Amino acid sequence: MIYLDIFLSFLRIGAFSFGGGLAMLPLIQQEVVLRHGWMSQSLFLDTIAIAEVTPGPIALNAATFAGYNAAGVPGGFVATLGVVLPSFVICVTLSLFIERVRHSPTYKSVIGIVRIVATALILSTLVFLWGDSVAGHGAMLLFVLTFALFSTERIHPALILLAAGLVGVFLF
Repeated sequence: MIYLDIFLSFLRIGAFSFGGGLAMLPLIQQEVVLRHGWMSQSLFLDTIAIAEVTPGPIALNAATFAGYNAAGVPGGFVATLGVVLPSFVICVTLSLFIERVRHSPTYKSVIGIVRIVATALILSTLVFLWGDSVAGHGAMLLFVLTFALFSTERIHPALILLAAGLVGVFLF
């Protein structure tokens, strides 16, 4: 029965989230931490960190790990299948007629609304995780500085990430 619960939870997440992996994180947190208790908030934060640095989409990695944590390898498999299946079905279906509606004002309005909702979901992830993951004003300063450097686009992102990681290791 747990496999069905995992599959349906991640099927809902995959079906009702738009805007990429970061927009899915609040929904994953709601299901795995708050609703089902498959992992603690602390483990969820660790899952996000691991999902961010491993290859692949963050939400897919987080879903796989959450499913694995709840029910081993089969749990990871059904969580992955559940979170991917809605996007696959939607993409295949939309590809059949997207060219006909692509220039429609209604289509453009819907896409604009989806962008706003996705941005709100990503910001809610920041709000939910900020208190548990950031320790002190030094980390806040590092965040602001890193954000400013990314915004300039004059420094290669890999160098910014490397420097922020080194600062974090030595100062935090």
